[in-house]
Amino acid sequence: MNLRDHILGILADPTTAYLTLAGGTVLMIVEFLRPSRGAAGIPGAVLSTLGLYVLGQQSFTGLGLSLLACSVVLVLVTLGGRSPVPPLLSGALFVAGSAVLFDGVEKIHIVAASLGGILMFVIHWLLRMAFAARMTKRHG
Repeated sequence: MNLRDHILGILADPTTAYLTLAGGTVLMIVEFLRPSRGAAGIPGAVLSTLGLYVLGQQSFTGLGLSLLACSVVLVLVTLGGRSPVPPLLSGALFVAGSAVLFDGVEKIHIVAASLGGILMFVIHWLLRMAFAARMTKRHG
């Protein structure tokens, strides 16, 4: 067994694939918020790609993936100042998408979904605060 097969074997667990995808998404959002200030974009893209690849090998629902994607889009749209979407909506979509992502929901998936939703809520709130601070500097 080579290194690639060993890593994919570890990631074959749906919970690990979910956490890899969520972690990569968070890193890419951080890079979007503060470009070139850290090396979050490349590891985020690698983790997201790896998570999507392993997720493709699993039995998942399109509804769950769509809700997760909508949550990320809401964060990015709000960061761009195009929408005053409440941070709770993004977190709620993330939790709902995580809960229905896999066909057989086990206890660990609910825990991962809850932690992911809380994390997305906190990130969304921080992004809105950072955007408001930038607007205050421009106009003040």
